[in-house]
Amino acid sequence: MNNDFLYVGTYTAPHCAPGETRPSEALGIYVFRRHPNGHIELAQTVPAENPSYIVISPDRKTLYAVSELGLDSDDKPQGKVLSFRRDLKSGKLSPLNSQPTLGTWPWRLSGTSDGRRRLAANYGEGGFVVFPLDAKGGIGPLSDVKGFVGHGPDLARQSQPHPHFIAEIPHLGCVMGADLGTDRVHMWLLGASDGKLRTHTTATSQTAGGTGPRHLIVHPDSKRIVILNELSSSLDVFSPASDENSGPIWRQTLSTLPTDTAFTRPAYDPTNPGFVPAGGNTTAEIRLHPNGRFLYVTNRGMNTVATFDFDETFQRLQPRGWTPTRGERPRGMNVSPDGRFLYVGNQGSNTIVGIGINPISGNLSEPLFEIPCPTPVDYAF
Repeated sequence: MNNDFLYVGTYTAPHCAPGETRPSEALGIYVFRRHPNGHIELAQTVPAENPSYIVISPDRKTLYAVSELGLDSDDKPQGKVLSFRRDLKSGKLSPLNSQPTLGTWPWRLSGTSDGRRRLAANYGEGGFVVFPLDAKGGIGPLSDVKGFVGHGPDLARQSQPHPHFIAEIPHLGCVMGADLGTDRVHMWLLGASDGKLRTHTTATSQTAGGTGPRHLIVHPDSKRIVILNELSSSLDVFSPASDENSGPIWRQTLSTLPTDTAFTRPAYDPTNPGFVPAGGNTTAEIRLHPNGRFLYVTNRGMNTVATFDFDETFQRLQPRGWTPTRGERPRGMNVSPDGRFLYVGNQGSNTIVGIGINPISGNLSEPLFEIPCPTPVDYAF
C-alpha cells in the first residue's frame, strides 16, 4: 500500500476566500493519497472551519491547522489553532483539540525544532503568538504574544500591522516574523523553558516602503535570507548579520515577474480586500526545492509559478522562467519531499495542478494533471 499523502487546507463554506466574491464550497481539510507518478486521489475530507494553513509534526503523527476567522457578532476574535491525530498507515485524521489565538485571521503556522511548541501569526488583530504542546501533541493555551503598532505607506493595505509569517530558524538560532503591514521583519530568541519571545540584538529589518513582506525562507547554508514581498511582487535577498550587534545585510532585489510584463500593482478595492483585478499581480507563496538550488514563487494575477535558481558563485538569485498554472489566483503550493513534483492550488478556479520538476535544472514541466478541489490554499506532505 502506498502510504504517501498530500494534505490540502482550504477556505470553507459559507465563507469567501480573500479576494473572492463567491462563497467557497469546501468542507475542511482534504486528504489525498499520492501515487508514484505524482497523481493524487481523494481519501478523506475532514470537517473544519477555514483550515487555511496546515503543517505536519516532524514525527508525522500530528497535523496542525489554523482556523482563519475574524470577529464574531460580539466583536470577539474567533481565530484558532487546531490539532489532529494522523494515522501513519491510512493517512486519515481525527480531531485532537483546539486553542484560540486571541486574534483574527491567523495565517502562518510553524513548529519549533524541539517539537514542543507551535507558532502562529494573526494577520488581523493579535500579533505573533506561541503555544506549548502536550505529550500527545495537543495544543496548550498560548504562552506568549508579541504585538506591534504602526503602518506602512500603502494605507489601503498597510493601515496597521499585519503579521503574516513566523518560524523558528534553527541554523540562525532565532525566530523570525514578517509583518506585511509595517514592512518589517522581526527577530526574537525563544525561551526554552517558558516559551517567551525575547528581543534579539538585531531585532528588526526594514524592507522598502510599501513592499509588504509576506513570507521568507532561509537557505540551509545559512548565507541567504529570501523575503517574498506580496504588494510589490518582488524578492529581497539578505545575508544574515555578521555579528550580534548588526542586522541582516541587503544583497539583492528582483521582481517575481518578467522584465517585459504588463502586470502592475493592483488597485485596492475596499469592498473586496485582496481582490486582484485583471492586469494586477500579487505574490502568495515561496518554496525551496529540497536540494536547496531552486526557488519557486506563485504569482496571483499573472497566474504563474516563477522559477529561480541560486548562483553559487555570487550568492544571488537568477530567474529561470514562468509556468502557467492553468487557473485563477494560484496561492499555496509545495514541493514533494522527493523533489520531483510541485503541487499548486488555483484558489480562484477550484483546481489543483501537479507539475513535474527537472531535478537537474529545476525547470517545471507543463502541468501533468489537473483535478477539482474547492478553494485549495495550502499543502503538507
